[in-house]
Amino acid sequence: DSDRDGFILNGTKMWITNGTLTGKETGDLFLVYARTGTEKRSDITQFVVEGGMEGFNVGQKITDKLGMRASPTAELVFENVFLPAKTHVVGDVNGATLCMMRNLEIERVALAAMA
Repeated sequence: DSDRDGFILNGTKMWITNGTLTGKETGDLFLVYARTGTEKRSDITQFVVEGGMEGFNVGQKITDKLGMRASPTAELVFENVFLPAKTHVVGDVNGATLCMMRNLEIERVALAAMA
């Protein structure tokens, strides 16, 4: 949204660990990766999304999972969530792909250790 110097986030994210504890409310703070460019598939930006932001809600609490049953898992819903560029962008716009892939590597090692 160039008029307000920020981004508008729409969509859903499934299977988010610690997405909700109650099934009704989100957690306090999330790091979210979203596609922000149109030229390359790697045009991804990392954002800070705060619980309670207008348009940010829990879609559903996921229950009856196989494995990692103790971790509260949820679907998160983003409906026209405005994220100011100065305060809610982490790093460079369209520059978060490498960071995202490194985080996935660490998560996979941790999950394998728990198995």
